[in-house]
Amino acid sequence: MAISNAIGDKQSEGNSLGNLGNAYSSLGDYKQAIHYQQQSLVIKRAIGDKQGEGNSLNNLGAAQLDSNNPKAAETNLRKAIAVWEFMRASLGDNDAFKVSIFETQAHTYRLLQQALIAQNQTTQALEIAERGRTRAFAELLAARQQSSSAPPNIEQIQQIAKQQNATLVEYSIAGNDLYIWVIKPTGKITFHKVDIKKTNLSNVAEDTRTAAATLAEGRGVANNVITNLVRQTRSTLKTTTDNVSSPETTVDTTQTVRPLGCRGNSCLKQMHELLIQPIAKELPTHPDSRVIFIPHQSLFLVPFAALQDQNEKFLIEKHTKFSIL
Repeated sequence: MAISNAIGDKQSEGNSLGNLGNAYSSLGDYKQAIHYQQQSLVIKRAIGDKQGEGNSLNNLGAAQLDSNNPKAAETNLRKAIAVWEFMRASLGDNDAFKVSIFETQAHTYRLLQQALIAQNQTTQALEIAERGRTRAFAELLAARQQSSSAPPNIEQIQQIAKQQNATLVEYSIAGNDLYIWVIKPTGKITFHKVDIKKTNLSNVAEDTRTAAATLAEGRGVANNVITNLVRQTRSTLKTTTDNVSSPETTVDTTQTVRPLGCRGNSCLKQMHELLIQPIAKELPTHPDSRVIFIPHQSLFLVPFAALQDQNEKFLIEKHTKFSIL
């Protein structure tokens, strides 16, 4: 930083300040981290470095969140998102790059969800989850179809549940927590938070798919839906692996799920405990009532139909008309 300052290299000076801020965050000295991120932000804005500005705002918000100041974090994370969305809008027809840079910016959306949850703003966090979930892809589709790419707000999400006469279950992985929102056809929204810091979701998802395949292939009973789903999922995943090396809102208390390491049926049951059990009371009781699950990240790899409760009853048996969005 001293050398950059001496030779008048403002870009490098701003980068060094930001890196110092990140180092202090790693040490747990959030006061110093915030100080250096603020200095970095001033320089990035002065030289017109939008990418750097977005990074500084993101890192500043992260440090403020870690220092138990979620309101300040929210302010700066929203500013960071505004920068990201301005940048993507300025890319024109460069669709591939839009999707690529969004992957590096998705962390900001997850941090903002955490800041909002810390303030008990659960429905606002749901809007941000939707906003960040498929933003780049929505813009890509909108450009091709000449339609709006705006993500749905709370009222629109509730309207979807009503129009589809379906219970929507939306998941979002943010830091050490799994957020789950349930939107009923009536418009009622409930929120649940599950502690997953001792859980490697990617590994568990893989174990669950393996267990589901073994179980379905071994039984040979009237579970063709499960068998076909698992086989299709396994085939799709193999190809992918080969190719790529405000209405009423209630808040549930945080639930902690034990570390997951499983084999066979136990894996299916433990994933059910993680994904379904926290919201079981919110799901419709009639098996023909529609339920739409909206996974996130590695949860897209989970064979929901094959998940089992403690009585070894498959999810598909309880909810025969469920779907994945």
